Amino acid sequence: MRKKFFHQFIRDRKTVGSVTPSSQYLTSAMLAPVNWSSVQNVVEFGAGTGVITHNILSRLPVGARLSVYEINPEFIQELKTIDDPRLVLHERSAWDVAIMQPAYSVDVVISGLPLTHFSHVQTRDLMRAISQILRPNGMYVQFQYAPLRLNDVREAFPNTTMHIELRNIPPACVYVARNTSVSAGEDSPLMPKTLKLDAQ
Repeated sequence: MRKKFFHQFIRDRKTVGSVTPSSQYLTSAMLAPVNWSSVQNVVEFGAGTGVITHNILSRLPVGARLSVYEINPEFIQELKTIDDPRLVLHERSAWDVAIMQPAYSVDVVISGLPLTHFSHVQTRDLMRAISQILRPNGMYVQFQYAPLRLNDVREAFPNTTMHIELRNIPPACVYVARNTSVSAGEDSPLMPKTLKLDAQ
């Protein structure tokens, strides 16, 4: 799997942001902010070989749905081997999510897209699309290998924190954003009260 991931990184650095799949530490850091017992509709961008996808499915309640957006043909074939009725695979760009998902219908967006490979305009367009599908106090979790594009994320989601997962190689920045543009109250059922992230 690592070899396949590396080959895709060399062939398509525009959409593949890492030479290896996410480590268990990064995966845990990405998924820890979510109270999985409360979610019903999850979206994942840039699933790659499905490392985080499998971990989402292991936490996802029965009857919930995971919509995955992936455009890399090799990764799509890998994802098609996942036998789980909760998984819906969209062979489309993440930027199409606002026309594929009803407005304010998604509890959580998990993204491994390499935002630094895209322009500021492309990043802001993606943030706009995410804000359109996230329900009030819904959560958007994004990892990057450098604290770049954080301002673009905070422009769309002012309530954004950043945590650095030092145990990942290389260390990774995890952004956790909540959609407060249409507030549903101060407390979200998706955010465990015991979780603490380092604001940067």
